[in-house]
Amino acid sequence: MERENDVVQIRVATPAQQVEALWLLNESLDEPLRRSEVAAVVQAVASGESSLDYLFVALRGDTIVGVVYGSPLPGGVGIVKAAQLLAGESSSLAVELHGTLEEALRIVDIDILQTLVDVRWTTSIKRLGDAGFDKTAYLKYLLCESEQFPDVAPSLPFSVQHYQESHREQLIRLIDRTYRETKDFPVLNGRRDVDDVLVGYQETGRFVPERWLLFEEAGELCGCVLLTEHPDKLWELVYMGIVPEKRGKRWGVLATRWGQWYAHQQGCRKMILAVDADNEPAVRMYAESGFSELDSRFVMLKFI
Repeated sequence: MERENDVVQIRVATPAQQVEALWLLNESLDEPLRRSEVAAVVQAVASGESSLDYLFVALRGDTIVGVVYGSPLPGGVGIVKAAQLLAGESSSLAVELHGTLEEALRIVDIDILQTLVDVRWTTSIKRLGDAGFDKTAYLKYLLCESEQFPDVAPSLPFSVQHYQESHREQLIRLIDRTYRETKDFPVLNGRRDVDDVLVGYQETGRFVPERWLLFEEAGELCGCVLLTEHPDKLWELVYMGIVPEKRGKRWGVLATRWGQWYAHQQGCRKMILAVDADNEPAVRMYAESGFSELDSRFVMLKFI
């Protein structure tokens, strides 16, 4: 796909252009982190774990003067990294880059564009806003060290099951129930099919079915803690949900603490999660469970 903006051409980066384009795309990072990020992407592409099919560059002659990147996910969601430009280029070129990416993602049935942007990156926030993205949430990244995990399994008012594929339909119904009256990204309620959301959860980190914990009370599923593993014994709490009628009983704290205890038995040294800062009950619950703030990002969305 190619578009012209005066003497600037926008097209998918060739293999020979990818490293230079990635370097520009990550210009907001300090140099050591920038090098690490570019190297990680190059390695992931070389191993087949990732693709740069939606890495678009703006070329003035043979010079890359702008870049934008996106990646389609299950469920009609596309992840976007904000357009970056060489100094002196017009901000309208960033809008053009985002428009080209949007057209390409629309072809593969993407209808929600999502990006996470550091609150300090005011230029990127402005460019995303100019391209039609809205700030929809302030996301807190929380970390808990294993020293804060329970030494023994907490006593629970519900039983614990480990996920198996035969549980899939039950889990889909459970998650749909836990989304009701949620304060986590309410703008997305009803926008995504839960089955597609589940696929996205499975593609986070290294999916091991037994690490998805299902909670049952009186013969019915009432909540879940979905865990995954990253390198260096870092685990992530991908999702924790309790059905509305069981909230307000500290079951969320108990479920989270049981998940921490279980992860520790499997060798987990640290656990991270992300939570909508406006979800004050969840923020308090995670603080009570030993988590502290590590970083923060704006979530910016565009529905196309």
